[in-house]
Amino acid sequence: MEVDGFLRQWDALVERNPLEGFNPFHRRDGSGGQIGYLAATGELKVAHDGVTLKMGVAGNQAGKTEIGVVDDLIQCLPLDAVPSRLRPFKVWDPPFRCRVVTQDLGASLYDVLIPKWQRLAPREHLLGGSWESAFDKTLRVLRFQGGSQVQFMSAEQPREKHQGATLHRVRFDEEPPAPNGWGIYRESRMRVLKHRGEIAFNMTPSLLGGGLTWTYDEVWLRRNDPDVYVGQWSMRDNPYLPKAAIEQEVARCLTEAERRARVDGDFVSFRGRVLEELAERHLVDAVSRADIEGMDVVIGYDPGLTRGGVVWCAFDQANDMLVFDELYPQNLGVEDIVKQARVKNRLWGLDDPVWVVDPSQRIRSMATAQESVQTELHRLGVAAVAGENDRLAGVLQLKGRLQKDRLRVSRACTSWLREADRWLVAADEDTNESRPRSTAKGHSFATIGPDHLMDPTRYVAMARAWTNDPLPASEKRLWTPGEAPKADWLVPAPEMVPMGFMS
Repeated sequence: MEVDGFLRQWDALVERNPLEGFNPFHRRDGSGGQIGYLAATGELKVAHDGVTLKMGVAGNQAGKTEIGVVDDLIQCLPLDAVPSRLRPFKVWDPPFRCRVVTQDLGASLYDVLIPKWQRLAPREHLLGGSWESAFDKTLRVLRFQGGSQVQFMSAEQPREKHQGATLHRVRFDEEPPAPNGWGIYRESRMRVLKHRGEIAFNMTPSLLGGGLTWTYDEVWLRRNDPDVYVGQWSMRDNPYLPKAAIEQEVARCLTEAERRARVDGDFVSFRGRVLEELAERHLVDAVSRADIEGMDVVIGYDPGLTRGGVVWCAFDQANDMLVFDELYPQNLGVEDIVKQARVKNRLWGLDDPVWVVDPSQRIRSMATAQESVQTELHRLGVAAVAGENDRLAGVLQLKGRLQKDRLRVSRACTSWLREADRWLVAADEDTNESRPRSTAKGHSFATIGPDHLMDPTRYVAMARAWTNDPLPASEKRLWTPGEAPKADWLVPAPEMVPMGFMS
């Protein structure tokens, strides 16, 4: 009977204030998790005097949305309404102004988020004592007795709709997707500036677009900065989920990448990085001039009207490849790029190496809009040849080299490494099985993501093709360090006349 009485009292307490029944958890290793996420706001305010970023990145059903709602409620309510175990996480007193941004105003808001607010918000602290009186369905604003307000908006709404308010926090429940996401985030920073406020995220990394979206750059990669906190936890860390249910969800994942994203909350390239083999062992410290002495250097060039890419690649006598320098020009014509490249060549002690360029003859010079890039390079005295543009063959060259540790990259090539992390498989033979075939080279293999430096790298790799059975080091190579390549290699293949052999 005594136990029954206690349970009735407990049920009444939780009915009056549902937060009394909420117990945040650490990860299985005793760190971070929901508790780390709650504590981060206060810790960031101590470490940084400005707008701060907080991200709870977690797998599905890992409690990320729920902890976001609880965090907002802790700030909305007066201190005496917050359970004692949650009071250390309170930073702001009422009136607290918050905006919650969902992916849409349909399923995301009314089917997922609003029910959690209805279940967790203490009724007696809502304006009018009930959800119906406190929630304005037209404006989608929830009001509290002490003056706190929570506004619900959507990433579907244009950036202009996210203006005009001074807030303490803007919280994104899942990442706001393209095309509005980045602009809404930038606008949201202005909304919290006055209060030294916070931008918060509760999300599972997106599987769309490869998973490495703008939140990866803006938050995840900055997770060690004093104004940023990133807490990551897994579905497996949630002690309230049955183990059998967790294992069932794990088994449903078709790939390792999907498991990492959906279960563990990892940022992954769901379609897969093109160069997924690229690892720490392939990276070398900044290369010196002496390191490439005696090596055969080839420059790869991918022209672009707004963004281009130039890479310097060196090959030793065993045909091992080293990417050791780069140019990442923006809005520069061919002549200016050649000038900058020649400055680098002098620093490296190189006498105008051969350039391998994008083979497209449609690419025109930014300066003249008449001659092709390749002909302009020849006019400027650059030995340039058209690269082999079979995308699949070039990618296989790079992947094969990485698998056998025959390709290395200097850590100084920061733009190259950044692109490699975002160069993703968009379509391959499997995904194209139900699509019309094309005879175009490499058509069955497509990529997405930046490739201004990746493309010229594969051009160079094809120009110094590598096989799994390299020649013994004692045998003569196709080239000799310090000597020019054979003249016939420098001459592009003649173009076919309009009617081919029938002309």
